[in-house]
Amino acid sequence: MALWDILGKRAGLPVYQLFGGKCRNAVDTYVHASGNTFAEVEHAVRRRMEQGFRTVRVQVAVPGLATYGARSAAATERRVANDRPRQWEPRP
Repeated sequence: MALWDILGKRAGLPVYQLFGGKCRNAVDTYVHASGNTFAEVEHAVRRRMEQGFRTVRVQVAVPGLATYGARSAAATERRVANDRPRQWEPRP
């Protein structure tokens, strides 16, 4: 961000002018798609693509492991305070 600010100051323009102006018709964004199996994830991705998203972040659950975007069923049921060591460490 600092480099854009410096470039804008050197050009004598506000940074939004460097990006093409104050308004746009659309902004490219991404959306999450997750599931417990690869098939569920694929279905979620295809559904998001049908909605018009071009960029999809995917995550499949890892059995016995709760991670960002995908929680194991056991971790969802536990809901114990500060249970992160058990949720984030995969078993051998």
